[in-house]
Amino acid sequence: MAPRAVLRPNLHEFDTWAAAQWDVSPYARRKRRQAGLGNYKLVRFADDFVVVSNGGIAEVNATKQAIKSYLETTLHLELSEEKTRITHVNEGFTFLGFHIQRVQSAGRWVVHLRPAAKGTVRVKEKLKSLTSRTWTWMDEYSRLGTLNAIVRGWAQYYRHTSLLSDIEVITRYTWHRYLLWLRRKHKGSRKHRLITSRTRVIHGRTRWTATIREGDQTLTTYQWLPTRHEFPRSRYPQKGRTGFSHPYLRQDTGADVDYPWGQTGPDERIYTLRIGVPSTNPHRKEPLDMAERKLRVKMRDHFQCVRCGATTDLHIHHTKGPGSHRPKTLLTLCHTCHRHAHGYRQQTST
Repeated sequence: MAPRAVLRPNLHEFDTWAAAQWDVSPYARRKRRQAGLGNYKLVRFADDFVVVSNGGIAEVNATKQAIKSYLETTLHLELSEEKTRITHVNEGFTFLGFHIQRVQSAGRWVVHLRPAAKGTVRVKEKLKSLTSRTWTWMDEYSRLGTLNAIVRGWAQYYRHTSLLSDIEVITRYTWHRYLLWLRRKHKGSRKHRLITSRTRVIHGRTRWTATIREGDQTLTTYQWLPTRHEFPRSRYPQKGRTGFSHPYLRQDTGADVDYPWGQTGPDERIYTLRIGVPSTNPHRKEPLDMAERKLRVKMRDHFQCVRCGATTDLHIHHTKGPGSHRPKTLLTLCHTCHRHAHGYRQQTST
């Protein structure tokens, strides 16, 4: 069952009730199976939960009614019938953006954990939007960097799924969308020339590259791909008597690579924020290429505060007020110096 309760209260009492009902000893589970009864396990996140069982359909229906009755009488919640269904694991079900289904592979039954179709479509729509004609004003370095942030953030969420090919579907889609964006940005350029001039083989894979230059400073970024060097991952092992460590919580899966700008991938906001565009504050009146201008100012100032030399937590300061966005009126300052420039008192330790 994959039900959803209406509202979002503290469902800890529901967890306690389910544990009292179903968390029994291995001996008790064997006895239930010998008697033709099923065993149950609740998995919950917020108001989304799944109950897995090896019982028959009649018993499972009775369990669903017991859950519904408990939620209504004890917690005063309504079980959403629209979002609740009983399904066999061979048909599969979706939970927290993952599609879980048992399939036959190489002559044996295995359980596949894969990205849900809705999540794949959603990230493709975002990538398509950011590589449309309306974005050809953006520089190549910023565009490739923001595409990397989206793809890498999406892939990190699904890094321990069963099939790497599910991740490759998105990176291939990004490759072709970026090529289409380049052809629209550089009208009249031949596809072959764009590919040969802007791709390189890195870690054994051909990928897009982009470069930005400012004075004697040059920055180069390249398309993120799920290679072993860039994308440490593992699959869920078969559960034994002593269980197994959760792959998303293990410490031996390798640290995230700081790529391309020290980002480890965006959160849910990647689907709603307009990445790379200027501030929506009407008083600032920022030009479209404000993100590029800020980057060039940091490059000009060698990525350090021009007052104290700090190299972390850097901000762009408008010396002529927020309405002036010419590079010569912009300076790179650290957070402390930026606050001081705006007249804020610096905190002193006592």
